[in-house]
Formats: sequence, C-alpha cells, structure tokens
Amino acid sequence: MPKPLPSFEFLNYMFEISTKSPSGLIWKNPTSTKLKQGDVAGTKNKNGYWNVGIKIKNKTTLFAVHRIIYFLNTKEDISNLYIDHINNNPNDNTITNLRPATNQQNSCNKQKTKHFSSKYKGVSWDKKQNNWRAQICNNYKKIYLGNFKTELEAASAYDNAAKTLHNSFALVNND
Repeated sequence: MPKPLPSFEFLNYMFEISTKSPSGLIWKNPTSTKLKQGDVAGTKNKNGYWNVGIKIKNKTTLFAVHRIIYFLNTKEDISNLYIDHINNNPNDNTITNLRPATNQQNSCNKQKTKHFSSKYKGVSWDKKQNNWRAQICNNYKKIYLGNFKTELEAASAYDNAAKTLHNSFALVNND
C-alpha cells in the first residue's frame, strides 16, 4: 500500500511543479537550511525514481515525487492507489505520463525482470519440453499460454493475452 501523502495545502505550500526541474518539482519553502527556494526537489533512488524528503514534526519522511506531482495536479485522493508511469520512464514525471493504478495494474505495466531466460516479457525456456513457454499473470494467478517453437511466437502469445487481460496497462513485447 502506498504511503499516505501530507495534505494538498501543505504540499502546495512546500513545492511548485516545474518542467525545468529534472524531478518535476522545485522547493517553494524548503524544510532544510541546505536548500533554498527554487532548488530541485528530490533525489533519484537506485531504481531511477525521484524521492523527496519532507521534514514533518522534526522527522524526515521520503515521498515519491511522482505521487506529489499527480496529487498537486489533480487534487484527487490517491491514498489507496499507486501512480503509474505510462511510458515506464521514472524520470518522466509530467502529468500526461502519470495515472492512478491499483497494485495489480501497476504490476502489469512493469518491464520484464532480468533473471529470465528470454529477452521477452512472459516468455521462458522450458528445458523439459525443449521449447519456449509463454505465461501471464492475471488477478495474481499465473496463466499458462502454451509452448512454442520460437521465442517470438511465445512473445506474440504473451502480447495477445496482455492486451486482452491488462487493457491500457498492458506492456507488450512487440508493438
């Protein structure tokens, strides 16, 4: 579950959305003496996402910059939702690239993990069958899509299933 954000009024007092900032935010009223008005708000984490530390009641808490930007733009209550980067680029915090998502929807739009045997999402080498297997997750359950002679055929099977099951959150291999 995402961390609840401070109030809109507080965040609007602290930050300004800026297309000139690499994070998308600048400080209006920084909480640290090391920062000044107009400075870039936030730093990148190891996954490339921008986080910003906000001092509240003498305790600094990290918040995802893209969540703050979405909230400042829309004033929508996103306390139970994730904010998805549509193009999978964590550096692109423009409002046109951000959308609310459930945990499951957010997971559908993730890049393939690196530890699989295939270069395609949803595809792996089946040693027993000596061919390529395609599978997809939906509603937290794995769905077997079949075994295929070529890696590309398996990727195509995954893509078709992803478009059907994940709709606008589908991240496909070949488009």
